[in-house]
Parts: sequence; structure tokens; C-alpha cells
Amino acid sequence: MDFSSILTNKHTTLMPFRWYHPRAMNLRKFDRQAYVELPDFDLRLQNYELERHSYTAFLKGKPWSCFGVQEIWPGVGEGWLITDEMVVDLPVTLTRSAMRYFNLVAIEKKLHRIQLTVNTKDLLAVRWAHALKFEQEGVMRKYGPDQTDYLMMSRNY
Repeated sequence: MDFSSILTNKHTTLMPFRWYHPRAMNLRKFDRQAYVELPDFDLRLQNYELERHSYTAFLKGKPWSCFGVQEIWPGVGEGWLITDEMVVDLPVTLTRSAMRYFNLVAIEKKLHRIQLTVNTKDLLAVRWAHALKFEQEGVMRKYGPDQTDYLMMSRNY
């Protein structure tokens, strides 16, 4: 299946995700924190790289969004996203592309559920997950590495 069809911006290209792509980005605050709070974050990113459908979106040659879905067991995947500060200028591109991506990856991997964990303090991410039709299932108290609360959100297919 051709995942380049998810793109909605003619200046955006898609490449397979590489663990070092986020290092070339001006990361949003919540994504920068991962490097501080998780000393093994690069190793985690290397695991994401092994997933067949993990990608980096580039705008005019600069990476601005890294994303994927890891299957945690048959039929269930967990989505992840790392974004550059420029994402606030590309809300339509990000939302339309993400909606197409989740639909395609659900078909490709035969998923009946995709879930996200979202930091409750990251209001932009919470609003975005709702825009993508993810439903809030509950609050995961002190879930984050810094003991912040997270939302468990899901979308069923």
C-alpha cells in the first residue's frame, strides 16, 4: 500500500522514519521533554524505526513530523507522534494526513483499535486527538515519566 497518498500539501514529502530525524527538528516543548526525562529515548526511537509504517514528513526538505503505529498485539496498535514547532502552522495538513494514515494503517495491519496516550497538559495534542475522532477513555494518573497525568484515547475500526 502506498502511504504517500496520505499527503495533502504539495510541499510535503514522506520518508521512512529514522531515529535521528527528530534531532534535526525544532521540537515542541512536550517532545523535547522526552529527551530529558528518558535517557534511553534514542533507543526507543530506534525501535520505532523498525516498524514498517513509521514515517517522517518533510516540508521543503525539513522534517516537521515523525509518526507511526506500533502493534502491541494482534488487532491493537498504539500511535506515536513527534512534532516540530512549525506544526502549529500546518494544522490542516497534519490533521488530514493523520486521518488518512490511521485509516490506511488500520487496514494494512488489520487493526480494530488504535490508541494514543496524551499528556493532559498538552492541550494542542488533546484537541488534535479529538479532531481525529479519538475518544477519551480515562485518565492515567501519574503515568508520565515526570508523573504527569495522561489521557488514554482510542479509535475503533
